[in-house]
Amino acid sequence: MNTHATHNSSDHHPHVMSVQMNLVIFAALMVLLVLTVVAAYTITGGWGILVAMVIATVKAALILAYFMHVRFGSKLQLLFAISAFFWLALMLGITLLDYISRGWLSIDGK
Repeated sequence: MNTHATHNSSDHHPHVMSVQMNLVIFAALMVLLVLTVVAAYTITGGWGILVAMVIATVKAALILAYFMHVRFGSKLQLLFAISAFFWLALMLGITLLDYISRGWLSIDGK
């Protein structure tokens, strides 16, 4: 007895986005691009990197959600996408903690 569910080709309905929605997402990405350039020239110090990373994360989330159709996909796809963002944030956080803490110890001769 076969316990596996059979899948017909009619079960899967791909999501097709309208041209208007694509243009709205494109416009949002262009606004975020301009915001990135403005932030790069106006914000100095450590805050510049933080602002750039937040803007880049928003742009990546828009691309992932709409152009890669994760927003319209299954919950498992969403789980994997969120897990990837979490893993990236964890790795960047560990790297930045190492970079920030390098001057905490004063070693003679260096």
